[in-house]
Amino acid sequence: MFAYKRFAIVAIALATVLVSCWLLLSYRLPGNTHFWQSLQNAGHAILFFAIAFVFSALLAATRYKNKSFHIAFVVLVASLVFGGLVELIQGFIGREPSWSDMWLDAQGAIAGICVYLALFTRRVSRIVATVLAAALLFNSLSLPIRWLIAEHQRGQCFPVIADFENRWLSMFVDGRSKAKAKIIPTPTIWANNKSGRVLSVEFGRGRWPSVVFYELEPDWSAYNNFVFEAYNPQATPVTLSLRITDKSYSRKYSDRFNAQLELVPGYNEIKIPLARISQLKSGREMDLSQVDELIVFTGKQTPPVTLYLDHFRLE
Repeated sequence: MFAYKRFAIVAIALATVLVSCWLLLSYRLPGNTHFWQSLQNAGHAILFFAIAFVFSALLAATRYKNKSFHIAFVVLVASLVFGGLVELIQGFIGREPSWSDMWLDAQGAIAGICVYLALFTRRVSRIVATVLAAALLFNSLSLPIRWLIAEHQRGQCFPVIADFENRWLSMFVDGRSKAKAKIIPTPTIWANNKSGRVLSVEFGRGRWPSVVFYELEPDWSAYNNFVFEAYNPQATPVTLSLRITDKSYSRKYSDRFNAQLELVPGYNEIKIPLARISQLKSGREMDLSQVDELIVFTGKQTPPVTLYLDHFRLE
């Protein structure tokens, strides 16, 4: 009986390690959006929760069964060492090691140990251990939860693409290449803007300072115009470039919509017919049911220029 029990413990431990290695090093969730990517990362916490719980229970079934806190310490150290080794191996197989993954590993391992202590010991408060485990797991899942809410809000607000009063829509906007984008209270100089917040963008000395609107609601086919508003506080006009792509974009300049927009000092409303946007210089027609990305950018600015942007929408 003892030999059978020892064999079962070793078999379960080995299976747990092998499955964990496969999940951590090979398995990828199907989507490539921010939600799926953050869920993939949060999976570290879920997996290490299971690893820590299983190994705590296995050690409790051996001669260490009356040494709960000793088990907890050994399992935590072993989990962190295992997680560190996995991150090192990732650097040799074309994936990037990450301290944030290590932190998620630690959260999951601690949560798994807490559940073990709550279920199998009387030496700690079960309520405290359970609450701590739940808090750690919720924290590790908070980012994919936020992205899931943001995706829902994006669908609910469409055909509004971004208005900067809705913080969920603003999660899909990012300044890149020396473009410093931040949401600010509407400047007093933009007197006809009744919204409370706008996007302030300082286009700097990068090659193509830009603001990217990604993971758009893809189906624009039921609308006629793409519209947004801008305020140019400079005393001279500023040229702003617009780029829109669909999911079939071939990475060629002619296979995307491009426009040069001259923003005069003060208020500007930009309205572009979608019929114009769909006609590409490559000769094909953009699929307006599969729009992928929207970018506004300038050339290198010396000195930097600031623009205020708002109310990106379809009409």
